[in-house]
Amino acid sequence: SSDPQFYAYVALRSLILIVHESSLHKYHREALSNINKIFFFFRSTKNLTECIPYLQNVIPPILDNLKKTNDPSQRAMILQQLAKLINIVHTHIRTYLSKIFELIHSLWDENAWELYVTNAIRSHRTLQLQQ
Repeated sequence: SSDPQFYAYVALRSLILIVHESSLHKYHREALSNINKIFFFFRSTKNLTECIPYLQNVIPPILDNLKKTNDPSQRAMILQQLAKLINIVHTHIRTYLSKIFELIHSLWDENAWELYVTNAIRSHRTLQLQQ
């Protein structure tokens, strides 16, 4: 198929498989970054609703990885990518908000989270300026 959306779906599916596999954690940064780029592609082509069903395959492994990692830098990276994804999909994240906030609450550490939240806000601002 010559439809660019077809290739984006194939790539998205492959990236989701990487994120699902915890033994591939060293590739999660790139996978999550590219998932965000694919969702951004669909948003920019006015076809975001076509990829929203994939959120059910993307968000749970992101949250699972966030729960499982003990590495603060890995956790910060996952949170930054999650913040970017939320910025792209906007209100379509509603279904997952309670799980996201439950996880944030369970992992809360005043000192560490202050840094994470600051980085997420900076990331969000940067994205807004780029648009």
